[in-house]
Amino acid sequence: MEKEKNVEINTIPRLFWDSVKSRGERVAMREKDLGIWQEISWSHYGEKAKLTGLALHTLGLEKGNVVSIASEGNPEWLYTDMGTIGAGGISSGVYKLQAKETPSGFIPIWVRLVREEFLVECIQQTRLHRLSI
Repeated sequence: MEKEKNVEINTIPRLFWDSVKSRGERVAMREKDLGIWQEISWSHYGEKAKLTGLALHTLGLEKGNVVSIASEGNPEWLYTDMGTIGAGGISSGVYKLQAKETPSGFIPIWVRLVREEFLVECIQQTRLHRLSI
């Protein structure tokens, strides 16, 4: 049995960026803000994910590092998730109940999303970095 020669390997970042490119201004997600549903386009989602990935890379994210995201379920979580994966990191959601039980050595970079300003705080080896995206 022969293997196919033109098999395209799809990765999560490739599928994400294909969606951003092909769907552009179409709605990727909606979020309720003060009781009103706000639409977020694929292009906006892509831009925020790209900026987040670049910011994490600037703060020292290397391929294979784990980025633990502590946040409520919101678009910023998704921006950080895709930004992390796109930058070569491994995204790991940390829920409030898990935060105190995280094993030592597991979190090279910790991201806490502050909703109002989409402030990303990265704590790495006792250094605190703040970056507004």
